[in-house]
Amino acid sequence: MKGLESKLLPGLIAAVALYLGYATLVGGLPLLDALHAFDLRALAVALLLVAINYVLRFVRWQRYLTALDLRLPVDRSLTGFLAGFAMTVTPGKLGELLKAYLFGRSDGLPAASVGAIVIAERLTDVLGLVVVVAFGLGQFYTPLAAVVGQGAVNLLITVCLASVAFVPLLAQPRWSAPLFAALERLPRLGALVPLLRDTQAGMAALLRPRVMAVAMLLAIVGWGLEGVALWTLLHGFGHQAPPFGAALFVYGSTTLLGAVSFLPGGLGVTELALGLMLTRLGLASGAAEAAAITYLIRFATLWFGVAVGLVALARFRRRYLPVQEA
Repeated sequence: MKGLESKLLPGLIAAVALYLGYATLVGGLPLLDALHAFDLRALAVALLLVAINYVLRFVRWQRYLTALDLRLPVDRSLTGFLAGFAMTVTPGKLGELLKAYLFGRSDGLPAASVGAIVIAERLTDVLGLVVVVAFGLGQFYTPLAAVVGQGAVNLLITVCLASVAFVPLLAQPRWSAPLFAALERLPRLGALVPLLRDTQAGMAALLRPRVMAVAMLLAIVGWGLEGVALWTLLHGFGHQAPPFGAALFVYGSTTLLGAVSFLPGGLGVTELALGLMLTRLGLASGAAEAAAITYLIRFATLWFGVAVGLVALARFRRRYLPVQEA
C-alpha cells in the first residue's frame, strides 16, 4: 500500500497539462469570462446528482455481495467501495484492483469473487451508459442526424443494441472460451486468464436475470443523473431550455468514448469529445464556454470522485488495515 498516492501523479500531471493546453487553445480571457458568468448554484446541484449516483452504485455493490453470499459491515463496505475512486486516474485502472486488495486484507474476501463483482460493475456501467445514450438519441435524433448524418446515427443505434445483446454471453463458458484462448496468446493479458476463469462462476451468478435487472436499473438511473448534471450546468450558463436529450446523449457518449480508450479516467478523449460536441451541436455559445462546461462537468464527475476516494482510502487504512500494511 505504501506509495499508492504517488501512482496518481502521472494522471494528475497529464490532467494539468491537458487543461492548461485546452485553456490556451480557446484563449484564457474568454474562458475566464465564461466561468465568471456561471451560476455556482448549478454546480452544487450537479455535485448532489453525482453523489446520488455514488449511493446507487454502492447499493448495487451491496446487492452483488449478497448474490455471492459475501458479508461485510456496512461502514467498512462503504469505505472500501469509495476508496476505489481514488485510483480512477491511474494507468491500468488500478482503482478496480484496489478493492480486491483492501477487502482481501481486511476481511479475507477471495480476489476472484471481488474480481467478478468489479467486472459486473463495469459491464452494467457500460450498458447503463448505452441506455442513456439511446434515450438521448430518441430525444435528439433529428438534430443529431442533421449534424453527423442519418447513417452515423443508425450505426450508433446498432452498436448500442449489439452491446446489450453481447454482455449475457460472457457468463456462458462456450462463448467465453474462445475469448480466453485469444487472451492467453497475448504477452501481458495472458497471465490474467486463470483469474478470469475463476471469476466466471461468480459472473454467472451476478448476471442472473433478477440480479442483472436490478443492477441495470441502478446503473441507468445513476448515469442518467450524471447526464442531468450536465444539463444543469448548461442552465448555469444561462441556457434557459437546453435540450434534455442532447445533454444525455453528449454526456453518455463522451463517457463511453473515454471508457473504451483505456486511458486513466478517459483523460483527453472525454474532454476533447465534450468540447467538440458541445460546439458542433450548438449547446455552447462558443469554444470558451464549451471549455468551461467541460471543466465543470469533469470536476463534478471525475475529480470530485477522486477526492472522495482519497478521503475514504485514508480512513480505510487507518481503521481497517493492519498497522504494518497501512
